[in-house]
Amino acid sequence: MTAPLFFAGEKLFADSMNDRIAHVIARAQRTDSSPGTTSATGVGVTSLTVDVLAGHRYRVDIPLCHATSTTNGDLTLVKVTHSVNGSTPTASSPAILGAQAVAAPHPTAPFPVVGFITPNADLTLKLLVCVARVGGSGTSSIFGDGIRVMDLLVWDMGIDPGNTGTNL
Repeated sequence: MTAPLFFAGEKLFADSMNDRIAHVIARAQRTDSSPGTTSATGVGVTSLTVDVLAGHRYRVDIPLCHATSTTNGDLTLVKVTHSVNGSTPTASSPAILGAQAVAAPHPTAPFPVVGFITPNADLTLKLLVCVARVGGSGTSSIFGDGIRVMDLLVWDMGIDPGNTGTNL
């Protein structure tokens, strides 16, 4: 994380500090293996609800995900779906932008799943980590034990400056 910049003579207030420093505002942890599925739509395995602010950029992050399958070469999809209208998200709900990854496990190497959302109104964001088998014939799941855990993190990245980049 980059340290915030402050200038000589600047008055520091707690609310301005919060806008400058990314921090985790919610976390869900799974320490055991998820239910398995043969569905291409998938099943929910971990949920999290968090209140978010309009105009802030939020990073939805699974730093290390251990997808697995009972059959070598299967393709396993891990995604984070969401709802913002008060309903409970399902495996068919929209995924957070970028928050999905496909792995060909067995054995699996851990991989990240990262996405971003910038709400245009204060709201309650409901998240659901889902696993699906999108190729092959086995049963896909997210592996977990006391050492290999899955954390679902929501980071408040501060006020979104908008897209200031240029595509080439």
